[in-house]
Amino acid sequence: MSETLKGGILPHTKREVVEYISSVDQDERILEELFDINMAHVLMLAEEGIVSGDVGSKILKALLELRKSMGLDRGKEDAYVCMEDEVSRMAGEGIGGNLNIAKSRNDQIATALRMRVRREILDLMGLGAGFLGGLLELAEGGLHSLLPGYTHLRAAQPITLAHYAIAQFDALSRDLERLMEAYKRVNRCPMGAVALATTSFPINRELMSELLGFDGIVENSLDAVGDRDFVLEVLADLSIMAWHLIRLLEDLIIYSTPEFSVLNLPPGFSSTSSVMPHKKNPDMLEVMRGRLSELSGDLAASLSILKALPSGYNLDFQELTPKLWRGFDELRRAIPLLSELVPKVRAADGVEERLLRDFTTASELANFLYSKHGIPFRSAYRIVGEACGILSEMGKGISEVSPELLKEIAKRKVGADLDLGAEELRRAVDPRNFVESHRAVGGPSPERVREAIGKRRGALREILDFVGQRGRELDRSKGDLEARVRSLAGI
Repeated sequence: MSETLKGGILPHTKREVVEYISSVDQDERILEELFDINMAHVLMLAEEGIVSGDVGSKILKALLELRKSMGLDRGKEDAYVCMEDEVSRMAGEGIGGNLNIAKSRNDQIATALRMRVRREILDLMGLGAGFLGGLLELAEGGLHSLLPGYTHLRAAQPITLAHYAIAQFDALSRDLERLMEAYKRVNRCPMGAVALATTSFPINRELMSELLGFDGIVENSLDAVGDRDFVLEVLADLSIMAWHLIRLLEDLIIYSTPEFSVLNLPPGFSSTSSVMPHKKNPDMLEVMRGRLSELSGDLAASLSILKALPSGYNLDFQELTPKLWRGFDELRRAIPLLSELVPKVRAADGVEERLLRDFTTASELANFLYSKHGIPFRSAYRIVGEACGILSEMGKGISEVSPELLKEIAKRKVGADLDLGAEELRRAVDPRNFVESHRAVGGPSPERVREAIGKRRGALREILDFVGQRGRELDRSKGDLEARVRSLAGI
């Protein structure tokens, strides 16, 4: 038990109880933030005349010295009391005992978490931006690489590797936009809320916010210490990002199998079997898929932890923290590997022939009968559907559809006399012509995808600008805090 807390209403707390509730292992991750909070707090106390400049200077000198080599005692409740114990030891309780004036562990933990989370968000966004750049690289190289697009995991219509890459870019860019929006709500300072009702000391909450690089304060003190919606919001954003990556991983795993043979994965990212020497197993992708899947479980667990808590601070909150860190850590480990792998993915050989065999241009044949020969669309749909059934039973693909077959079905089904030429029919079912002709905004034609790549480069610059600007703001505030601390400490 902390020496600072002994001798009050509780003469002691059983060591087993302290060890059970201790958050010291978690607090390692926010130790730098705790030092910044304590130093900013002492600066504020001194500037507002709550402690003398001499007392403030001595506490700051102790904190600066302690910051060089502080270790955390696993036999104490948390890093906050470890720090206060050490400052009191170094400066004497008559000086160091004033460190906790007008603050509590409650507002400190909420503040330290927000400070760490904002850095984690920027770091992850930086990695995500690198991955977005890799997806644009894949798109530029895959403008003319045909792929089957799937619905219900059945080949549906032709697309290109570039069109697929832009779809993945758009999903991930929305994930980063969500983190940008969450950052604005995270970057609010709870300091000065103290335990839950602020303090009778004349503190300056706005100054604390400024010293710590926040955009403003969480005004209501009960809300400031008693809510963890910012944790849930970020966990939700991380879970959605993980879900998008899991979908990509699933595609890479399935579409690179011999059974699908749609994509080829680059060498160096697979493993082999211990007994079957011919195997190239996507072990990394499978492990990544499993680990990222845990993030949705952590979100659900966090919602369960918070669902029935009363207003105010509850120590249940600390059980959220490892789940939050794990979300950042798993994404931080996965994204660099995917950033290296994905730009090297290629379309497999023989895809174009399979697109014809799998009837992926059947919808365009129905469109052709409507637009060029005046067959009502639903009638054209039925004509083409019957033709596909006949060809399938014969073991043929749509490239082998003949004018005679369509003429016979059209006459029998709708009483129409079709005048079809073999060449126009060949073009109507050609996968490359399909892709070229799908020029609607967002479609797979190379023309449209080139436009999309240009637009996405602009979106990527906006993300990088946000990360750079916010990072510089945090660095500047931290540098200013350090300078003011050293000035008051006389260093």
